[in-house]
Amino acid sequence: MSSRDTSRLVVELMRRGATLLSESCPTCGGVMLRYRGVTFCPRCSGFTSVEEVESTLVAPGDLLENLEKVLYEGLRDDLRSLTGAKGHEERGALLRSLKEELEVLEIVLRLKELRSKSEG
Repeated sequence: MSSRDTSRLVVELMRRGATLLSESCPTCGGVMLRYRGVTFCPRCSGFTSVEEVESTLVAPGDLLENLEKVLYEGLRDDLRSLTGAKGHEERGALLRSLKEELEVLEIVLRLKELRSKSEG
């Protein structure tokens, strides 16, 4: 990507709310941006369009929300499967899966609680 294309990308991202940071990229010496909670160098990242940036970057808070949603969906699916499970091995595997999902969900909920306390 040319420096002109990089400049256009930076300008468009800033129009959409990106912040130009004071520090330079340690790799190329170019500008660093913070967009949707993620810091990156537009030159080194290899992004060629705003759409690519937006589809790739996920803010840390969004990660927790997405993970929580996936875990709830998995729990629901495993519970449905458990009611129709035949045999000790199948039930055992589903129960282990439920246990692991619940443990991760507990961690996600704690992290969200800590995040909300630090923001509020």
